[in-house]
Amino acid sequence: VSLKEARAAHLRVAAMRSLIESRDPVESEKEAAELDALTPELIPLDVLDVAERVGGRRVRFYRTGAGLLALKPPGRAAGSSFTDAVAAIGAKQQGASYAEANKALVLACAVSPDAPTLLGMIESSPGLVYALADDLREAASGGKALARP
Repeated sequence: VSLKEARAAHLRVAAMRSLIESRDPVESEKEAAELDALTPELIPLDVLDVAERVGGRRVRFYRTGAGLLALKPPGRAAGSSFTDAVAAIGAKQQGASYAEANKALVLACAVSPDAPTLLGMIESSPGLVYALADDLREAASGGKALARP
C-alpha cells in the first residue's frame, strides 16, 4: 500500500468514527464493532511519519509474514547495481545470482526497519525478496520524471 493510501485510510477511519459517535449508540454498535476490527489493519501513524520523513511520499508498505515493511522504490544507483548484477548473471560470472541481486535491491530500499534488521528478516524468510524486488522495480519505473527548466 502506498503512503498516500495509508494516510487516506486513517482519515476514513476518523470520519467513520465521528459519524458513528453522532448516531444513536444502539444503532451504531454493529458499525463500531466492524470499525474496531479494521483498526488493527491500519499502519501505525508513527511508522507513517518516519516513512514520510525518511523515504518521501513514494514509500510503499508491505505486510509480510516477517512483519510490516516500509520500502522506497530504488533510486538510480540501486537500479544500476541491479542491472549490473543481472548482466553478470547473463555473463555467467562466478558468484552472480538473482537471489543476491534481489536482496541487494530490497536492502537499498529499506526505510523501516533499517537495512540490518531487514537483512535478518530476509535471512529467516529468503523468498521474501523476490516478490518485494519485483514490486519495487515496477514502482520505480511507474514514477513521473520531473522536467526542470
